[in-house]
Amino acid sequence: MSAKKPLTEDDLVAYFLSGCRPRRQLRIGIEVEKPGVLRENGRTVKYSNGPRSYSAVVDMLVSKCGWEITREEDGYPAVIRRGRTVLSLETSGVIEFAGSTHQSLHDLALEYNLHVHELREISGALGIKWLGYGIQPVSSRQEHELVKKPRYRMVIEHFGRDTLFGSWTFKCNSVQVNLDFTSRVNLQRKFSLLTRIAPVLTAMFANSPINRGRLGHSMSMRSSIAQRAVPKRYNPPREFFQQDFTVEKFVQYALDLPVVYIQREQTYIPVERMTFREFMERGYGRYSATLEDFLIQISFVYTDVRLKRYIEFRSVDNVPTPLVPAVAATVKGLMYNRKGWQFIEELTKHWTYEEYCQFRNDVAKYALRATIHRTSALDLAKQTLNVATENLRSLGHRNIDEQDESIFLEPIKEYIFVHEQSPAEYVASKWETEWHKNIGKLIEWAEY
Repeated sequence: MSAKKPLTEDDLVAYFLSGCRPRRQLRIGIEVEKPGVLRENGRTVKYSNGPRSYSAVVDMLVSKCGWEITREEDGYPAVIRRGRTVLSLETSGVIEFAGSTHQSLHDLALEYNLHVHELREISGALGIKWLGYGIQPVSSRQEHELVKKPRYRMVIEHFGRDTLFGSWTFKCNSVQVNLDFTSRVNLQRKFSLLTRIAPVLTAMFANSPINRGRLGHSMSMRSSIAQRAVPKRYNPPREFFQQDFTVEKFVQYALDLPVVYIQREQTYIPVERMTFREFMERGYGRYSATLEDFLIQISFVYTDVRLKRYIEFRSVDNVPTPLVPAVAATVKGLMYNRKGWQFIEELTKHWTYEEYCQFRNDVAKYALRATIHRTSALDLAKQTLNVATENLRSLGHRNIDEQDESIFLEPIKEYIFVHEQSPAEYVASKWETEWHKNIGKLIEWAEY
């Protein structure tokens, strides 16, 4: 019996490129982390806290709404599925929605809105609200319960609970957009261009200024925490920003990050002081590196744009329900039409990597008031939305009322063109005036 062929870098590149699709089959999807709060005070819902808990919500989804627990870890639900829609429990029990992929934003929004309506209805009976917000607005990280799945315990042991990483993984929530590519070149250009434009979208949808019940120092506290918590895993390296980005450069970046754990059957095995490159070269004890190990490895890449067999765009705070499809619409309008590529190339052609990094830092703090080359993020956001609108109209996906997909940009346009504020800046302007620092007002504004 011949020995199993060792994993090579060519195998890893080939894995990513196996995601190429014909242009007519390009689709888009979203993933949304949704924090549950107690309606009377905004404090975090816990996983195992009796009738007002994440576990109670899961039980109701299964018993009353036809969801099925399809995978468990140590008795905890790992994957909850109905049709092609998947829910998963994050480290603190937060329920993450992973929708189907769709060719049309009309179908994407319908699927998400149906989920939100269902979740709101069953949770109302438990006194739980769900927030479209980028950070738990009241509770500290210590108040969050760790869902004691073996892999979650291992992650927390590796990075630490009483750290900025603990704040990030327990408290912070985002919207992720997943998009397809047609070829190696198509993948590489989309990845690099999304990396470049990411700070503008972070500013546009910034939505986490209230933390621990107080107005904080950053409009996107989620982004600010992540930049400091895991800088080597979160902040894009120079190679991602450059126009000559390649799949191989992503592989090289992932290979040089430390391994957190590997899995063999149902057992999770911590790995100490070893990069994945070293694991591939000499193994770890009696274990040799596999493709499945590498897929675990890239789950610990937290950059604004991440590569799988599709591209993940990850730089945006969670936002109120009407704005979630707007995130996907903005990304689709920029990436699924070459005019969007040309716009980003022209917009960013004079930016240096150092200026980009500073802009990214400033966006976390100031949102649309951040500047680069004497141009505000607000002006860049307006240009971005105008281009995305034109491109979505040209794609021609219409609903039964003959409305094209640009209708999903209208909610964010109201903030950018009418208020000239991100959601975070809008909330900050209300917090000490009309809202009188009342957390109930924030819940009312952000709730699903």
